[in-house]
Amino acid sequence: MLRAHAVVLEGAIPAMSPRLTHPSVCVLAALTAISVALAACASAAAPSTPVPAPPPTAVPPAPTPAAPAAPAQSAARPAGSPVPAAAYDERAVADFYRGKTLRLVVGLAAGGGFDTIYRLWGRYAGKYIPGQPTIVVDNMTGAGGLVAANYLYNSAPRDGTTMGTMDILVTILGQAAGAKGIELDGNKFNWIGNPGDETPPVCALRADLGFKTFDDVLKSGKELVLGASGRGNVFYATPRVVQAATGAKFKLIDGYPGNPAVRLAVDNRELDGACWGLASMRSTAANWFEGDPPPMQIVLQGGKAPYKDLPDVPLLRSYVTDPSLLGLVDVLENALFHTYLAAMPPGVPEERVAAMRDAFLKTWKDPELQQELAKTQFRFSPVSGEETERVVKQLLAMPPEEGKRIGQVFGLID
Repeated sequence: MLRAHAVVLEGAIPAMSPRLTHPSVCVLAALTAISVALAACASAAAPSTPVPAPPPTAVPPAPTPAAPAAPAQSAARPAGSPVPAAAYDERAVADFYRGKTLRLVVGLAAGGGFDTIYRLWGRYAGKYIPGQPTIVVDNMTGAGGLVAANYLYNSAPRDGTTMGTMDILVTILGQAAGAKGIELDGNKFNWIGNPGDETPPVCALRADLGFKTFDDVLKSGKELVLGASGRGNVFYATPRVVQAATGAKFKLIDGYPGNPAVRLAVDNRELDGACWGLASMRSTAANWFEGDPPPMQIVLQGGKAPYKDLPDVPLLRSYVTDPSLLGLVDVLENALFHTYLAAMPPGVPEERVAAMRDAFLKTWKDPELQQELAKTQFRFSPVSGEETERVVKQLLAMPPEEGKRIGQVFGLID
C-alpha cells in the first residue's frame, strides 16, 4: 500500500473562509491585479548534496530538419508577445557545447506530465543548441519538484551544462507564500521559458460513482476522496480551490509519490478521482477515457469559456459567488498556464542563457516535434524566457499577505 496521509478539507477551508470571503477591497484588488498581470504576460537548495536520481536517459540530437514550420496558435489563450532573441556569439556558444552533455533535471516522477513534456522537448532540442550537445534527462523527485529546484539553484553547475524544470505553484507561489523548504529566489534564476499549457484544469470522477454532472456532486452532499502527489502542486491546489469556491466536500489524500501513483490509486478504487490539467490527464491516464462508457467522467473545468473538447462541462467560475474567490480562481488558472517552467541556475554566462532561450522556442517549432505532439493530448503556446521571467516577477511582487492567503488555499502553507 502506498503511504499517504489525509487532509480533510471540510475542516480546513471553513477555518480560513472568514479571511477568504471577507469583502475587503484590498483583498479583491490584490487578487485581481495578480490575475490580470498574469493574463497580460500570457498574452503579450536542495541540500548541498543532491538527492540521488535514477540513471539518466540519453536523448541524442536528431538530424538537422527542414525549415521549421510555424507553431500552432491557441484559439483559447494567445501566446506571449514575441520578444526578440538576445544577441549572442553563436560560434563561442557552439565551441563550448560541442562534445558536451546538457543535463536536463526533471523535478517530478517519470511517466508524469513534466517528464513526458520535457523528454519530448529533449529529443529535438540538441539540434537547435549551438554545438549540438547530447541531452540527458534526469528525474530528481521529492517535495513536488522542490528538491530539484533547490538543487538547481544551490548546487548545479553554473556553466550552462545543467537545465532544470519546476512547478510554478510549488516553487514561485511557494516563495510568495513563505512556504517552508524554499531554498531559492525565483528572481535570480535564468528563466528559459515554458510551453504554455492551453488546456484547462479539470476534475474527473470514477463513472461508477454515478455522478453525471458537478451539480449531482453538490446535491449529493457526499464526501469524495481525491488524491495528490504532495502539497501545493496542481493535484492539490485545484481541488482546494474548487472546494473553497463551490462548497463541495472533498477529503484530499496527499503524499503519493507522483502522478502515476495517484492514477493507480484511482484505478484501484482507493480514490474517487483527481483534479489536474486536462492535457496531462488525457496523456498520462489515457485509459480513463477509453471504452463505452469510459471509467472516468469529467465533471468540472477551469477557464473563462468551455474548452473546445468539453462544450457541456460546466465552468468552475460559474459556481463562484464571492468576488474574492473568483480572483483566486483566476490566479490558479493563470498559474497553471505557466506551470511547466524551465530554468538554468543563477550565474550561467549570459550568452549561453540567450542561446538556450532561442533554442527553447525553436525546438517547439520543429516539424517533427509538432508531428509527435499532435499524437498526444498536449496543446501548447510556447512562452519565451523573457516573458516567463516577467510572469515570475509579477507573482513574487504580490503583497506578502496575499501570498499567504493564496498559499493557505493552495496547500503551500498551513
